[in-house]
Amino acid sequence: MDITGKIVEIGEERSGESRNGGTWRRKEYVIAYKEENATQQRQMMFEVANDNIDRFNLQQGQMVTISIDIDAHEYQGKWFNSIRAWRVETAAEQA
Repeated sequence: MDITGKIVEIGEERSGESRNGGTWRRKEYVIAYKEENATQQRQMMFEVANDNIDRFNLQQGQMVTISIDIDAHEYQGKWFNSIRAWRVETAAEQA
């Protein structure tokens, strides 16, 4: 799924160690976008993981198209959604 919009907020980077001893990094972003034929703008939080944080180098105010995966996982009887960007194209790359 692809979404085009503007980065309106950037969260703090988080990191830690996984169960198997590897390290991980995550950073959350908020994108404002407008669906086709919609009258109101929507916002969605998504995350970028590990080396993609540095590779994408997203900045507040930047216009981008993100390709995302949506997944759900269970933790202690509760379900959580995860929206992760795996590809990002800036307006300059799209031109």
